[in-house]
Amino acid sequence: MGYPSMSFFGKCLPILFAVLILGGLSACKDTPRSAINAQQTFPSHMVNGFEVPVFPSAEEQLNYTNSWFESIKEKKATLIAVSLFFPKAEKQKGEAALNLSYLKLGRDYRLAKPADCRKAIQGYTDIIARFASHPDICAKAYWYMGWIYSNLLHDSKRGVEMFDLVIADYPDTLLNLTPPVPWVTFVTPSALDKKNKARANRYWSDLARLEIIRHPDTVDTARRTFFELWHGNRNPEIIGISLKLMLNYHDLNHEVVPLAKAFLKKTTDTVLKNDISVTLEAVMRQPSEKKY
Repeated sequence: MGYPSMSFFGKCLPILFAVLILGGLSACKDTPRSAINAQQTFPSHMVNGFEVPVFPSAEEQLNYTNSWFESIKEKKATLIAVSLFFPKAEKQKGEAALNLSYLKLGRDYRLAKPADCRKAIQGYTDIIARFASHPDICAKAYWYMGWIYSNLLHDSKRGVEMFDLVIADYPDTLLNLTPPVPWVTFVTPSALDKKNKARANRYWSDLARLEIIRHPDTVDTARRTFFELWHGNRNPEIIGISLKLMLNYHDLNHEVVPLAKAFLKKTTDTVLKNDISVTLEAVMRQPSEKKY
């Protein structure tokens, strides 16, 4: 699929995105088809010139699409098969459609041409119309559109518009990363009991806010979005990531630096704490008339 590595995002992202997978972490990486139980045999049908096994359930059929395929055309055939084999499985059909639209960017999205980006965006637009009754599908589609506009087409204004739709229309839709978002490097807290996991829910709206802060159309937009997180009793890891991003806006340091210091005193996330501390130290070393 051409997903970026840790080193790529280390260079291109101002922070390390810490995303807790609520389930299905293995689905975020392509797995060999040989992993299918060799003792099991499944009937198969030809789809676009490729023989695709037919699994007992739509969920298993969708999971199979996360296998590794040498040919992107075969990958597309397995995704198309989800709808062909299970026409009533709306959720799985929606997920397969999302991944089909993503594949319009090519194997490596970093090499996608503007025309490819527009094709993907049109695909997501169609998905929103087809699956309007499925908020988890629509929230993801709008988020992808915002990501393409902001990161690939460098149109922050349109990107913010898409992300604002996620925030306004799907404020409490849980993050679902199957199929995955464009990165596959995740940091999962090692000691998290069930009670904490329930409080640690991630939402597409919060991930949209992070992208707005990272690619705002104006500094005021970044500020407004940050304080929505800060005053909204949101997930503490998300707030910490947003603080790290906001420290890059030097005109807002007089507001953000005191909040970063307060956050460091109470956070127990050692990775995030170190990341914010390093950035904060760099900010504090910069010449400034105002002392904090």
